[in-house]
Amino acid sequence: MFHIIEPGNPFEVLGYRVLALSVPHRACRRLLCGAPRQAIVLHRRYLLHWRQPPWANLPLDLLIVETTMHSGDDRRAASVGHLTPRSLQGELQAYHAKRGYYPRVVCVHINPGHESRIIEEIASLASELGTNLDIGYEGMLIEL
Repeated sequence: MFHIIEPGNPFEVLGYRVLALSVPHRACRRLLCGAPRQAIVLHRRYLLHWRQPPWANLPLDLLIVETTMHSGDDRRAASVGHLTPRSLQGELQAYHAKRGYYPRVVCVHINPGHESRIIEEIASLASELGTNLDIGYEGMLIEL
């Protein structure tokens, strides 16, 4: 099943309501799935050090997020609209402070040239936060 995705025009997929939001970035940065069976595709340019991520008000079951660059490239990543494990940490901690839990997180769009370092940083972050952070892969099946 294919859908033309246009900002502001919701559609249904497998019982989830999906809504694309338009913000200044060419690539999708987040797929948010929350109760009651609601998904939001959020496009936005990433800004480093959110005090409160815009999605913190949503009761999420799943957050699919890109972590393209390693944490040593935080500033460069922010300037081109990407996340690192360190910048993801700030958003997740803000979400936890607001909502009291971490949603299920799947990290995707990992730069192959730095894949092992990024995966190591994600594993370290998961341990520090006391939650699971999954690495996405082709053909991955996610059950909510």
